[in-house]
Amino acid sequence: MMTKMRENTAVILWILVLAFVATIVFSWGMGGFDSNGQTTSTVVGTVNGQDLDIRRFEQLVANRVNNQQREPDDAAIRTARGSAWDDMVSLSLAEQELDRLDLQPRDTEILDWVTWNPPAFFTTDTSFQTNGRFDTTIWIDRLIGNPEFGRSIENYVRSSYPYQKLYSRIYATATVSDADLRDKFMSDNRTASARYLAFPSKALPIDSSAIDENRLKAWYDEHREEYRDTEKRLVEYVQFTAQPSAEDSADALDQANYILKQLAAGDDFGALARTFSADASNAEKGGDLGWFEKGRMVPEFGEAAFAAEIGSVVGPIQTRFGWHLIKVNGHEMRENDKGEKTDQVSAQHILLKVEVSSMTYSDLRSKVDGFVEECRNGGEFKSVAEARGLMVLDSNPLSRDRMAPGLGRNQRALDLIFAAGPGEIVDPIFSKANGWFVYRLTKIIPEGLTPFADVRDKVYAKVADADRVNEAFNRAQEWMGMHSGITSLDSTMAV
Repeated sequence: MMTKMRENTAVILWILVLAFVATIVFSWGMGGFDSNGQTTSTVVGTVNGQDLDIRRFEQLVANRVNNQQREPDDAAIRTARGSAWDDMVSLSLAEQELDRLDLQPRDTEILDWVTWNPPAFFTTDTSFQTNGRFDTTIWIDRLIGNPEFGRSIENYVRSSYPYQKLYSRIYATATVSDADLRDKFMSDNRTASARYLAFPSKALPIDSSAIDENRLKAWYDEHREEYRDTEKRLVEYVQFTAQPSAEDSADALDQANYILKQLAAGDDFGALARTFSADASNAEKGGDLGWFEKGRMVPEFGEAAFAAEIGSVVGPIQTRFGWHLIKVNGHEMRENDKGEKTDQVSAQHILLKVEVSSMTYSDLRSKVDGFVEECRNGGEFKSVAEARGLMVLDSNPLSRDRMAPGLGRNQRALDLIFAAGPGEIVDPIFSKANGWFVYRLTKIIPEGLTPFADVRDKVYAKVADADRVNEAFNRAQEWMGMHSGITSLDSTMAV
């Protein structure tokens, strides 16, 4: 029975894929009903009078977030929401056009499409290929020999074919005139050459004595709007960095020892590397590192590899990357890229990264919550932080559209900071790369004109640049006056 299941694995998987695709089309894209058949009343948006259900939207967002290979941060969630919204709007527009154009396929069209135009993901499936090319005979035999599979393909094509017909019509209306082609060709291929004299201004000297305080203040008054600033915030904050615990390291080491037992039982090193190795650069190659010289690898790895016997497996070896199991396949003097004979080793490896576990994240979050609770219950921010060994940092003035301290571009953090009142502790913000941040709002800087004293240096730079540009222009004018009769430029001409 298991043998039979293995033989039909590809068919079973594709049935599941088709069922999932059908679910997208029929459940998400074909109406306003939930899984119990009840009409929904919560609307997230409307497209040409057609309501978009917020629960469908949230499901699409959740699916995108869950499909990510890492814990999502605020930026990833925003991206998922934007993508889900675009898909819902596009699908709604497509459905409306399908209803208007009545593009439902005939049975003969479905039969022809299923038989001779299988979905693209089947044409690349090796179980339907002969000598690396899609074999229609195998495909038709599978359709006839497995009625359930054939019905799945038919249902998939019947649901997706109208959309393909619609998109074909759209593409067919996209015409390009001869004039458009000519303009495109000319813009891509027409070139010109020119000779010119440059009068750069940046390196020109200026008379600094001509830039006094009165002139600077006059420039400031004339360009006041350039120095008007939006409302800003100042915060103090602490960071709780997520680091792998001793238990996390021990878990990775346990996995390394488990793999060693599998090797001792006769399992293939390359197969285990493809299954377990976290080194994406060579895991699919069975962990093959090729030949390498001394000094190319981190010291712990290199020392172990060059000391091992050919054919042996050494490790677990710990480096800053994690735990390694190393299989040495060769060790000899070989010519390197420079043509020099050097001592080299050929090896495979399995990398087991020491990563922060969910338990470690949970423990750290408990510490974050404890810190926030103590501060909100009257504890002074800096005192509570110091008692817990945390460094308190102060931010520069923050704008709504700038960077959040420690997090970079994180709009949620900035929104929470700008919604807080003076002295308020902002809810903790998490970043996969940096851990948790807790902010306390210390000051609100109102919108207004930045005082002259605060921008004096910037004003001076502007005035100095203007003087340099004027000097460069005057030099260009003077040169033109001396060479008014020339018709071409010579490389020997002095500026």
